[in-house]
Amino acid sequence: MSIVTTFALGVLLGLAVSLATVVVLRPHLASLLVEICGTRARAGFWVVTATLSLFLFGALASTVSYAYPVTDAAATTAGLFFGLVTQLRVCLFGLLVGVLVVAWLLVGSIRRYEQIYGPPISAMPTDPTAQAAEGA
Repeated sequence: MSIVTTFALGVLLGLAVSLATVVVLRPHLASLLVEICGTRARAGFWVVTATLSLFLFGALASTVSYAYPVTDAAATTAGLFFGLVTQLRVCLFGLLVGVLVVAWLLVGSIRRYEQIYGPPISAMPTDPTAQAAEGA
């Protein structure tokens, strides 16, 4: 394989991993943002913004080419393999950074939300003994 073919394969794999990450996180992110934002319209905007950012983090990171040989004449099978591995590692690192940034922003939003409105109803104890102790 040539350097360009291997690089293109790495980009396609990076895009696939980025897309899989977005598909896995999107429904959970959507339900959380509906609660924080208050309306589906606001939540929809932030879901699209966050998932697009995650996808672009991975896509941009998957185009790293510094581990590949400079010319096809210097390209060995091992050199191409390790170039591909480095490319995918950088892609995964980019996705990790993207997920951590989104999580950091969400934690801040959740803290502000809970300071204003208190914890969500589902976080309240549902144990009958706890309710009896509160009523006494």
